[in-house]
Amino acid sequence: MIPASNTHLLFALAFVGLLAGCAATSKEAGANDPVSVTASTTGRFGPVYSWRLAVNADRDARLTIYAYPKKLIREFEISTNQVSQLLTMVNRERFFDLRSDYGEIVPDGSTDSITITKGRSSHTVRIHFLMNWVHNEPAKLKEPARAVRVFNVVRGWFDDKEAVDLRKYDQMVLEAAEKGE
Repeated sequence: MIPASNTHLLFALAFVGLLAGCAATSKEAGANDPVSVTASTTGRFGPVYSWRLAVNADRDARLTIYAYPKKLIREFEISTNQVSQLLTMVNRERFFDLRSDYGEIVPDGSTDSITITKGRSSHTVRIHFLMNWVHNEPAKLKEPARAVRVFNVVRGWFDDKEAVDLRKYDQMVLEAAEKGE
């Protein structure tokens, strides 16, 4: 018979070993997990339009531009290098740790939304109006800037004159976030 104090020690060691094995297995399994992305910018923009991009695990992309009177559809493929760059940014910015919403909802503002699914993990972040913080409260931009950086990787996957491109404002947010640290 094993003394009670040794039983607890053996149980603790077995439990730690089990956790370590699970952690190693999940990291190894996650390296090849399929990745899909959905991103959009919505709002009222004048001569350009809101858009939604859906990229499946096979890297097939479908860009929907909500033009008036009829929406436009563009289809293309995302390279493995582009997906790799996104995953690097997702890891660097700890995307899956971000909150779901940042910024302020204002009447004439826009919303960027990005959902990334990697294997069984999925996370959505919505970025609302941040410009009020650029001049008044740049310290508030530190965490939303992480989401903006990830979003901008995806926005860089296409160039379409019909789809609104707010990256010049995003750059202002990123610069203010650096100063506000």
